[in-house]
Amino acid sequence: MARSISYITGSQLLSLKRRPNIAIIDVRDDERSYDGHIAGSLHYASDSFSDKISNLVQQVKGSWPKLC
Repeated sequence: MARSISYITGSQLLSLKRRPNIAIIDVRDDERSYDGHIAGSLHYASDSFSDKISNLVQQVKGSWPKLC
């Protein structure tokens, strides 16, 4: 299955956060994520994302994850 990446604006992110079944996942590396934490998001740094995917699946069960 093909995957695609799309970029969203800050206002689009705020709109997504209001939806009950959306999980916002911040995949920026540790150095960049603290430039501006996305309130209410889960942080899974891109360099260790694949190692922690099973944890993430449990945390977002029942939600549609959106990576930021």
